[in-house]
Amino acid sequence: METSGGTAGFEYRFGDVVIDRSTFSAVKAGTAVTLTPRAFDVLIYLIENRDRVVGKQELFEEIWKEAFVTDNALMRAIKEVRRAIGDNASSPVYIETVHKRGYRFIADVAVEQKPERSDAAPNFISETADGHGPLGTLPQLETNGKGLLNGKRRRSFTILPYLIAALILASGFGFLAMYRSEPATQIKSIAVLPFANESGDPDLDYLSDGMSEALISSLSQLPDVSVKSRSTVFRYKGRAESPANIGTQLKVQAVLTGRVIQRGDDIAVYLSLVDTENENNLWSKQYSRKAANLFALQSEIARDVAASLGAKLYGIAERQITRNYTDNLEAYHLYLRGRYHVLTTRNQGAETGIGYFKQAIEIDPNFALAYAGLAGAAVGRALGSESVPDEVFREARAFALKAVELDEGLSDGHVAVGSVSMWYDWDWVTAERHLTRAIQADPNNADAHLALGVLLCNQGRRDEGLAELRRSVEIDPLNLRNIAVEAQFLSFAGRTDDALASLRRSVEMSPNFYVAYVFIATALIEKQMYSDAVAEARKAQSQNPVASIPVALQAYALAKDGKTNEARRLLNGLLERSKKEYVAAHSIALIYSALGENEKALDWLERGIEQRDLRMTFVNVDPKWNGLRGEPRFAEILRHLGFSKNGG
Repeated sequence: METSGGTAGFEYRFGDVVIDRSTFSAVKAGTAVTLTPRAFDVLIYLIENRDRVVGKQELFEEIWKEAFVTDNALMRAIKEVRRAIGDNASSPVYIETVHKRGYRFIADVAVEQKPERSDAAPNFISETADGHGPLGTLPQLETNGKGLLNGKRRRSFTILPYLIAALILASGFGFLAMYRSEPATQIKSIAVLPFANESGDPDLDYLSDGMSEALISSLSQLPDVSVKSRSTVFRYKGRAESPANIGTQLKVQAVLTGRVIQRGDDIAVYLSLVDTENENNLWSKQYSRKAANLFALQSEIARDVAASLGAKLYGIAERQITRNYTDNLEAYHLYLRGRYHVLTTRNQGAETGIGYFKQAIEIDPNFALAYAGLAGAAVGRALGSESVPDEVFREARAFALKAVELDEGLSDGHVAVGSVSMWYDWDWVTAERHLTRAIQADPNNADAHLALGVLLCNQGRRDEGLAELRRSVEIDPLNLRNIAVEAQFLSFAGRTDDALASLRRSVEMSPNFYVAYVFIATALIEKQMYSDAVAEARKAQSQNPVASIPVALQAYALAKDGKTNEARRLLNGLLERSKKEYVAAHSIALIYSALGENEKALDWLERGIEQRDLRMTFVNVDPKWNGLRGEPRFAEILRHLGFSKNGG
């Protein structure tokens, strides 16, 4: 295990093994061995409590803290420790399994305190308060007067292995830096799991989440590495899932895990890269820094992780993955808080996030990433609610254009401009240009592929569009929004069974996923399963009572099923609402079309043009409008929307 920032600490010696507590390194028979951070914590905890049996529950509480874990996680950690130090469960020399109770460290241990290094980084590790494992202060250990801990068994050892180990350690860990610094084969795909916040303060979740996302963004700049998107990997937050399972689920070669601890002005980060095929630890490193040096720390981490994947960084490539988007630490923390609220909460939480973005811009008016965050949050709010388009998109456009003005190479900025141009301006050429530029800047930007796929499908360029939507799902395979949008356009293309299968899986993953129920209802309408469509649309309405589209889909299905009185009752409800508040004109037009009242349907579609109703973008390819395609007024509506021909 590599370490960055030295501290005074202790070495534990037993048999031919040397464990350096301060550097989180292990040497067996003169050869460095690697342990994941959790496994190292377990070993240290057992050593420091070696006078008794340590129960499984105690290990869960002290090592895994707040995370929910099963016995398998502990068994894997013990197995990893035994493999690293040369122990055997059936005839243990170091760690004994006590049936139905736990584990006990049974070997004699020599303890040596290392002197404080004059060039050491701040001794953050020794200042932590829990007193357990490599993160706590060392408890008083009882020895037998000969430098050995009193033990159940006494082991003799020779001095030669430790002289070798000392030479390795004294070399400034140059040997360890070479060891595992470049995998035998380059890692082509990786999932950066959300870093655990082990600071003891839930309010710092924004920091651990933000550092995870920053690393994902940096690694996405690597041209030959597939990096899974934030929304997919964050579904594993707080879950004890084995690297092998994650590798199978996400189809990645490696998983990076991390822990972040902040105490006052100090911050420590522990990282571990694991091969998902055999669960071998490929690379580990500990960083200890002052919190004021967060920018330098994140750049160093990005550089080190890229190197551990086998990536070669030169010039521009290195600057891209190590860049910082602001020099103001306060503005950056406000931006991280904004992202945290926008991505993890809804409604008022999203508004809170937007407030943080605006504070960040007040401090640093040239913070392009914060402008992109504001634009993206505004577009997301419009797509997920019944908002007046003018009130949302005009402001979003200003923020998006400012982002690319400040940083032409910012992928998220181009996604924002492209999204506004598509949903609000109906300027398909400008939208495509910016979304293509976004993908050039970051080929792993799933949002860019998703938006480009929607644009191409809506233009009638179905094969190109579906390919982009599929790519967005490949990058972000657990993002339910991406899955649902792809399914919607599969349904529009006549592949309703494929669409329904995908949407049903989404509902299994998240039973409260509103968008899935909307698109299931749409697909069932295409299959003329009207009663089922009504039931699914009602589920959507229960999830989002304000939205008009679930009501419109119910009324559409009822009208097609001959239940026109029920359909008109729902229509009249929307008409009454529209006199008092904004209601998407597209929704009312849809009901009139199902009732066969084409002129009124066209009237409301024209009103949708005036409203800049974002759902008008689907009119060109949605089969529900096929009954109007022969109408001259409908052709004129398509022309206003920027479509050159009738239908896709």
